[in-house]
Amino acid sequence: MGDLAESYLREYRRSRASAGTGRKLDPEDPDAPAFDRVLDLVLTDDVVALWEVNIELIKRCQSIAELSYVAAGPVEDMLNRLGDDEVGAVLKRASEDPRWRYAIAGTYTSRMTTRLAAAIERIQRENTAHELEAATHLSL
Repeated sequence: MGDLAESYLREYRRSRASAGTGRKLDPEDPDAPAFDRVLDLVLTDDVVALWEVNIELIKRCQSIAELSYVAAGPVEDMLNRLGDDEVGAVLKRASEDPRWRYAIAGTYTSRMTTRLAAAIERIQRENTAHELEAATHLSL
């Protein structure tokens, strides 16, 4: 999953850099399929693989922008698929890792289980965006 995570983030970095220049992305780029491969995990409800790729994605993020992108994408998609029995694992990660806390606080909770949504909304209320951001030690 580490290679997929790295490829996903490289594709994101290239797309952001290209957006400012008007250049089109190269469909032959070996990183181009990474987004679709992560989306396939979401669409097949492979929660175990989503956990694994999200662990790698969050660990490899180099900026708040990247972490926000991952939070709004694969992290939120995974959280929407978790049941109440997995809430403890999410909260444990968030309590141990400020990047995870930032990522889950940056998600919309409307499609999550009531228990998970309440836990995430508590994190959102108890921490300012600046506090969450500063704790990650990532730059903008």
